[in-house]
Amino acid sequence: WFPVDTTVTKFSLKVTQLMEDHEYQFRIRGRNKIGLGEPFVSKPKIAKRPYDLPGPPSAHIVHTVFPDNATLIWQPPESDGGSEIQRYFLEKKDINSIKWVRAVETISSDTRYNVP
Repeated sequence: WFPVDTTVTKFSLKVTQLMEDHEYQFRIRGRNKIGLGEPFVSKPKIAKRPYDLPGPPSAHIVHTVFPDNATLIWQPPESDGGSEIQRYFLEKKDINSIKWVRAVETISSDTRYNVP
C-alpha cells in the first residue's frame, strides 16, 4: 500500500495514472488528533475505459443493387459500448477480392444508406 494523497479534504478523489487492465484495490482511513483509524478496503477493480467498442450492426439487408450503387439497411448494434453511435463506416469489396475498401463514412447514426 502507498498513499495516493494525504491532504484529501473532500469525500471524493480522482486517482490518476492507473494502468489499463490492471487490478487495483483502494483503502481509505480517517485521521484525527489521536491518529489513523481502521481502513475501509475496496473490492478489487480492473482499470478500464468507461466505454467499450460497439458491437456489430445486425439485420443487414442489401435492399437494392444497381450497377452504380446499392442501398443498404441495417439495425444498430445491440450494444453501443456505452456511448451513442455517431456514424457508420460502410465498406465494399469485389467478391473475388480479399481487400475491403471504404465506400462511405456516414455523417449520422441513420441506418439506411445509398452506397455509390
